Amino acid sequence: VSLLSIPRDTWVRVKGENMKINAAYSTGKIIALDNGKSKDAAEDEGVKTAIGAVRDVAGVPIHKYVLSDYKAFRDVVNALGGVDVTVNEAIYDRFTGWKFKAGPQTMNGDRALQFARTRQGSARGDFDRNENQRKLLVAMRKKATSTGIVANPVRLNSLANAVQKNIRTDLSIDEAKTLFEKTKTLPDSSIKSLDLAKPVDPLVTTGNIGGQSVVLPTAGAGDFSEIRAYARTNMVDPYLRKEA
Repeated sequence: VSLLSIPRDTWVRVKGENMKINAAYSTGKIIALDNGKSKDAAEDEGVKTAIGAVRDVAGVPIHKYVLSDYKAFRDVVNALGGVDVTVNEAIYDRFTGWKFKAGPQTMNGDRALQFARTRQGSARGDFDRNENQRKLLVAMRKKATSTGIVANPVRLNSLANAVQKNIRTDLSIDEAKTLFEKTKTLPDSSIKSLDLAKPVDPLVTTGNIGGQSVVLPTAGAGDFSEIRAYARTNMVDPYLRKEA
């Protein structure tokens, strides 16, 4: 399994306009609403627009999606009984007052949400936040699979209640079950965390366009060729890898 984060300020072209990639979803949704689409149909269009933008950057197919809000994230962590995360360096976010000591610690839903959102107290800002979010995903998965939660109907029901109103996905129940069955025994060592802003040979850099702080490919604005090669190299179908 490979986890790849697209920095929120990545400068992309969406619907004929240049913008940060974190505006792709809302842009698609707003245009659909302006064209008289229903709320659900507009959200579908927002997802479609965001998927298109991510696909353009990463150059890999995207077959399914999960759209989560803050509440779902917080409630899932609480339903899991908290998650265990190692903080690489002490963090003090001067804008929010959030503090995190360095080292391993257990976080409840509110604390994990703060860790997922903080960027002002980290050396690499949003790039460190992306790494923290990937860590949390791995920690949540580890807690769910190692404590028998999925095999416990009461705990599983609590988990389902935490997400059903605050997560949107095109995964069917059967598809989600299949995905779980295929990955539940996967060791953490088989999960790769891909970083576009890696310290050595980064693929993205910060820049400024029209007074906005943006993230651009090191290959040049609009040139995602190196990012696509990196993603494709690390997201190879295991059967194709085996056959070489």
